Amino acid sequence: MKDAIECEEADEFARGICFDALAYLTAAGAIPREETERYLRRLYAFMRPQSHSFVWVGWQEAVARLGLESMTDLVKGAFEREFVHPGETDYGWFQKDLQEALSEPDPIAVFAAHRIGPLDDAVATLSGWYFFTEKYIEDQQRISARRRPELAAAGASPAFGAWNAPQPHINLLRGIGRNDLCPCGSGKKYKKCCLN
Repeated sequence: MKDAIECEEADEFARGICFDALAYLTAAGAIPREETERYLRRLYAFMRPQSHSFVWVGWQEAVARLGLESMTDLVKGAFEREFVHPGETDYGWFQKDLQEALSEPDPIAVFAAHRIGPLDDAVATLSGWYFFTEKYIEDQQRISARRRPELAAAGASPAFGAWNAPQPHINLLRGIGRNDLCPCGSGKKYKKCCLN
């Protein structure tokens, strides 16, 4: 996991998500808390890029969710140096997440609130995601019908077309900003829910 976090050539979002696993394993007691704190401190000085990257969003969320209050100045420095882009999150959200972790007696509950943890049943978990619901399929068909009205008029299935011609993929999340409400209906911001 550390290799993935530190690999600058790896996808920045995948690197950022690795921090969720690191923090969860630490909260669950699989990794000593002091070891994780030392590692997160070391990353502040050495992790690349030392500029804006989503990997820093994961880093600061790990610090907050573990309640590592002693690292507040480092996180503030990361925000001041714009390692974390203001459009992704801000220092106020970090402080809110940190206070949430500090006030919660059960460290695993902090992660459960953000839907971070091992998958007991992958099929059950994925079935709750918007992309795997009937509503998603209906939305795709409605969009296809609007874009290809001649197919709808001919009675063809908008999902497959009159001659089963391939249809372009429609990204229903296009235009949804990180700070908008998550389309899954959780009531949380997109960046704190399904984007995470």
